[in-house]
Amino acid sequence: MSNCTPFDLQRLLIHEELRQLVARYAVGIATRDFESVVGLFVDDVRVAPGVVGRQHLKAWLEAGARDLPVTMLITGTHQIEVDGENLARGVLFCRAEIGDAANWAHQLIVYEDVYERRNGRWYFRVRKHLLVYGQNQDLRPLAQPPANWPESQVGAGTAPMHWESWQQFHC
Repeated sequence: MSNCTPFDLQRLLIHEELRQLVARYAVGIATRDFESVVGLFVDDVRVAPGVVGRQHLKAWLEAGARDLPVTMLITGTHQIEVDGENLARGVLFCRAEIGDAANWAHQLIVYEDVYERRNGRWYFRVRKHLLVYGQNQDLRPLAQPPANWPESQVGAGTAPMHWESWQQFHC
């Protein structure tokens, strides 16, 4: 028998929906499925002063990713505050692995998010990217010979290059 009140259960459901929103963002960035990524934001998302809308956000994301074939976001600590039935805030710590065969970097990122529920679905209203640090790595993970996993655990792998959306973006 559960001691949860309906409000407690609703709060838990909101937290899980917001964790999935963050996960969809990370996977969409890795696979270069920017159409899906921008669909995670409210349709009137503010991209820059005087620049509003998902299509502007998509163009901005695509321009930033063009020279970085791999962007893997590893999400971690996610604090969520529910401010009402349709409004919440979050702070997310994220580690990023970014680069190509010639360059590789690590980043530690803090996202300050504002979430809004519209028509029963949660979206990012604001996603503020705060860089703690970015650090070049001398080792070039993608410059290694293929790992041919599971035969070898060491070497370059096939992700995210195997996803069709990634291939379409980088062709």
